[in-house]
Amino acid sequence: MVDVRIGPATIRDVSYILANLDPADAEEIGCQVPEGAMPGELAAGCVRFGSSFVAYLNGVPAMAFGSSPLTAVGNVRSAWAFGTRRSRVCMRSVMRFCRDEFVPSFLSFGVTRVEARSISTHAVAHRWLEAVGAEREATIAAYGKNGEDFVLYVWRPGPQAAARLANYCR
Repeated sequence: MVDVRIGPATIRDVSYILANLDPADAEEIGCQVPEGAMPGELAAGCVRFGSSFVAYLNGVPAMAFGSSPLTAVGNVRSAWAFGTRRSRVCMRSVMRFCRDEFVPSFLSFGVTRVEARSISTHAVAHRWLEAVGAEREATIAAYGKNGEDFVLYVWRPGPQAAARLANYCR
């Protein structure tokens, strides 16, 4: 039986996920952090009260996700997610949580745009982002420390994005 639960992120659980990353997520994160960065250090930068969460698959941390403000007033947010190889099993539950709890809280605070960046080689992430209503907006050349290109995805509040998210969560 598969049991997926969502809870507030903790440094311990996000550290576990970072130490056991899916290879594509490891590539994406690895080109954005200093050599030798420790999972606990990276996790401390991710964990924010009310804005970061962990999906647990049968009680084991499998996926971390959340957002951070990009503007001082908070109307633009950066969304992020990464996980272990087991994270794919959690994706629908994570999106239901975002649809039912996380996104409504954004909208109540006047969020006008949510951005996500993904390394250009991460096809699974790109398919998932598009399935949940994100629009591919631009290629960001040489965003990674070794010149890796990234893709910028964006969500804007509106009926089209909401419908795509609702369809994915069925």
